[in-house]
This record gives sequence, C-alpha cells and structure tokens, in this order.
Amino acid sequence: MPEFISVTFPNASTEIAPIPNASIDPEYLTRYARNLDDYGYNYTLVPYDSSSYDPFTIGATILSVTKKLKVIIALRPNTLYPTVAAKALATLDQLSSGRVVVHFIAGGSDAEQAKEGDFLSKDERYGRLEDYIKILRRAWKSDEPFDWDSEYYQFKQFSNRVRPTNGPIPVSVGGSSDEAYRIGGSLADIFGLWGEPLKETKDQIDRIYAEAAKAGRPDSDRPRIWVTFRPIIAETEDLAWAKAHKTLDALNVNTAKGQGKTPPNAPPPQNAGSQRLLDIAARGEVQDRALWYPTVTATNARGASTALVGSPQTVIESLLDYVDLGADLISIRGYDNLNDAIDYGRFTRPEPKPLAPPAPDWPETRSTIDQNPAKMAKKTITGESHVGAEDQVFNTNPALSDPDKPGVDEDSYNPPLCVYPSWIQQLEQGVADYEKFIRRVYYTIVSAQAEYERLQQQTVKHANDGLEAHRARAVAEGPEGVKAEHSAGYMKARHEELKMGYDCMVGEASNYAEELRRLPLQQQTRTGPKVVSIETPNQNQSNRFHFAAESVEGEIEPRISKSTLPDPEKLDDGLNSPFESWLLDMQGKLFSTPTTTPLRSTK
Repeated sequence: MPEFISVTFPNASTEIAPIPNASIDPEYLTRYARNLDDYGYNYTLVPYDSSSYDPFTIGATILSVTKKLKVIIALRPNTLYPTVAAKALATLDQLSSGRVVVHFIAGGSDAEQAKEGDFLSKDERYGRLEDYIKILRRAWKSDEPFDWDSEYYQFKQFSNRVRPTNGPIPVSVGGSSDEAYRIGGSLADIFGLWGEPLKETKDQIDRIYAEAAKAGRPDSDRPRIWVTFRPIIAETEDLAWAKAHKTLDALNVNTAKGQGKTPPNAPPPQNAGSQRLLDIAARGEVQDRALWYPTVTATNARGASTALVGSPQTVIESLLDYVDLGADLISIRGYDNLNDAIDYGRFTRPEPKPLAPPAPDWPETRSTIDQNPAKMAKKTITGESHVGAEDQVFNTNPALSDPDKPGVDEDSYNPPLCVYPSWIQQLEQGVADYEKFIRRVYYTIVSAQAEYERLQQQTVKHANDGLEAHRARAVAEGPEGVKAEHSAGYMKARHEELKMGYDCMVGEASNYAEELRRLPLQQQTRTGPKVVSIETPNQNQSNRFHFAAESVEGEIEPRISKSTLPDPEKLDDGLNSPFESWLLDMQGKLFSTPTTTPLRSTK
C-alpha cells in the first residue's frame, strides 16, 4: 500500500479563510503535527517560499512533538551552500532518529528566484541542482576530506563529521520539464508530480523511468513516484460536489480581494508544471473518475491545485488508480487544513484490512442439550437421551474405541470448542454502531434547526407582505379610501382577520416544532446539503467529528458549531427569544389601537 504525505501549516490561515499577516501559532502547529502522527501519515512537507518561514526550524519543531512522522524539508539550492546544508540536514536527521527527507526546488519562476539574488537561467538552475545533490551525497558518505571544482561550486578539503542516522538522506526532486526528468531520473530517490489525468501521469512516469535506465539505474533502484492531490470529500457524491463549488467560490472571492495565492490578473506561470495543468483544464472540468480542474484555473495553477471530488470511497478508488500506475507516495491536503487532514486520516486512507486468523479445522459439533424445554423435561422423566437419536453427533477419540491399544489415555483427547467473535471484533463493531448513532442524532437536530429557520422566515415574509399590501391600498385609494378603510367597523374586522392569521402561523410553527421533537432518529426529513462541525465538550480541535448534514434551502451553509444549535427547550415551542421579541414588536405595530389591547404572547 502507498505511503501518505501531508503539508505542514504553521497557523490556522487557509486558502478559503485567509488570515492576513498571520504569524506562527505554536499550539496550532503542535496540534496539527500530532494529528498527522496520530492518524498515520508517513510524511509531512515543510514548504519553502521566499517570504515565508524557515523550513528547518519548522521541521525541527514538528520532529520534537511527534514520534513516527517524517519531515520533508523543501530546499532551494540558491539559499544555502551545499556543505552547510549537508551538516544541517544530517544534524536534524540525528536528532529525529532518521526521520528527515529533503525535497529540492530548482526554481520555476525567474521573478521568485530573483527575490533572493538568484539570476541563473532555468537550465543553469538544474545544472546547479545536479552538482548540489552530488556534493550532499559525497559529504554524507566520504570518510576523507574532498575538493570540488565546478561551474557552480568550488571548495577544498571539506570534511564532514555529521553523518545521517541511516545512511544518505533520501533526496526528492520535482518538475515537469525535460531537465527535471533527467536530474530526477538519474539522481533522485523520489520524484514528485502534480495531479494530472491517468494517461498524462503514466507518460511522465515512463519518462522518469527511461532517464533512470539511461543513467544505468536498475529497476530496483528507480525513483519512487509521489503524486499530489487536493481532495474535497463529503458523505455523499452530491454533498461533495456542492462543497467543491462552495470552495471554488471562496477561492475566486479571495483572489478578487487580493488575498489569494496569486494576485488578480496574474500573468501566465513560467514553470512547465503549471502550464501543463492549465492546458489540461482547458479540455474540461472533470477528468477520469473525479479529477476536478476549476481549482487550477482559480489559482492560476500556483502549486499543487488539482482536486479529487467525491465520497470517501470515490476518492479512495481514484487514488488507487494512481497506485496501479506506480505511485507509492500520495500527497493529500485540502482547503480546510486541519479538519481536512483529520477527515482524510479517518475516511480516505486505503489501509489494508487486517487478516482474520484462519479458522481451526475442528470437527462439526452440536449441543447435547435439547433446546425445547418441554421435550427436555419429558426425556429427563422417561430417562431418554437429551438428544434424539436422529440428532446425535458424537466426536469421540478414535483411539479410545480400541481398549486394548496401549498408551491410550482418556485425558489426551481434547473435545471440540465453540468459536466466538474476538473482543476486538466486538469492540470495532460497537464503535461503528456508535458513530452511526451519533450521525443520526445530529442530522435530526440540524434538520429541526433548518425547518425552524424556514418557518421563521415564512412568518416574517407573511407579516411584511400584509403590511406592504395595507400601505399600497391606502395610497391607491386616496384620502377617501383611507378614511373609509380606517372606519371603526372596518378596523375591527381587519383586526380580527389579522389576529386569526397571526394565531394560525404561530400555532403551525409550534405544532411542527413539537413534531420535530418527537421525530424518530431513523426517520428521513426534508433536507438539502449543509456541512456541520460538531465539537465535543472539553476536547481540543483535533478531536472534532465532521459530518455532512442537510439544510432546507439546498445551498451549502458555513460550518456551524454545536453551540449555535437551538436550545432543545426552545426548539420544543418553535420560538427563541429574538424571534419572540420580534413577534411582539410587530404585534404592537399591526394590532394595537387606542381602543384595543395587544394580543397575548402565544407559543
């Protein structure tokens, strides 16, 4: 099965909910890293940006609070001399007992490289990267000082006493250009690709393997393939696609505000990988099973941006398609960073199921006790066997049938045993049943909340429509009409009419809320999509449950916490305090006259 990679985020800012100028949040970083460790991720990438945090420091923090998670340090060769990088990476590897990988970025944008003083051409950057990898590996292996003299680096008698824990640190290279394929195929331990359709991905893998063979590497030493996706999952296909479109809307809005990954009206990207993604996006929104490309165009293909959309099972099947092509490292990261990482760990990791122990080859047995109490009592009184002659199955030790055979001991025969489910299987089933129960409970609560909101809006609309109609008639009929309409008899009749309508609407809301309170958990309600995040008391954010629920309006609503759900006592009578105050206020405006008194509050 494949190994899984995530990406580290130092604070709660996301692409769909950016926090301008957010600084490092140590508690968030620790919680995020520990969740990756707890949910079985194998690696986390610590990305590099010319204006962002130092990957080595972030990586050291992650390694200090986790036990198994490995860090992939993103490194641009122009930012650190190779002899210094060799010692820094080896030091980090020793401190973490061998949990470090390095991912090299040659640099795909001239403008981004120039921000840190690098003015080499793209081909020159890949030539420098080739030297860089060779220097690091020699520094990690050589017992003697060595010199280096090339176009990009020159030094004499460098000696390194800081060795990695388990031999040379794995080296990763990414890209989609001819030079990237050449350098990665000939030198890298891992080659990183962005999510493309299966056919294009297979073509790239073949190119990488061909370069490895050209460099004399055997099939057993070819680079491992790493493919990156941005899954968008929900409990059903419809909910997942609704969530995907809401995510796309957020990306477009943030880009328009200047808070996206790229500025509005950004020029076409320079790197080959982004250009490939945009070319594929122009062919259609959906490729293969569930590969979705509008997120690529929304971000101008800045980095890994292809989404996989669907239920967890659909996403799992899509990922396994790439595993079948030869990818054994799968990077999955979403748009709601921490919550998505937890959801992926729970629902979209295609873990192999543990094999049950083989059933023992025991002989078939039946109980010697009759299951019918009346028949059993009769046979006891009459002295008959408790098992009918036609039902008796005896499994005797064949050796005991020969009493003259020496060495036969009656105690040497073990009777057959009954097989019951193990306590682990029973516990797993109990946990699954409990999760289903929790989902049904909260679906019912949220559906009741949605129906309550609908009734509230309906009541407001009816009252406003009545008021507007009243004013419109007064204006249309002129002063005489107004005078006639406001005569004592007319006002009294109108008062009674509105009073009856008001009582009917409030009564309907109260009755429906009572029905919702008594609604069985398994009963279906009239709903449409809503995403709900439920926080259990006294637990941190890493222990959230995330369920896809539904709402009446048919639109995906923002995530709401349990604290925003209506109080059950208020849900029973269909009213909450703000709504009741509004009704009383409207009642006073519509029904109060000098000769009448306000209606009593009705629930």
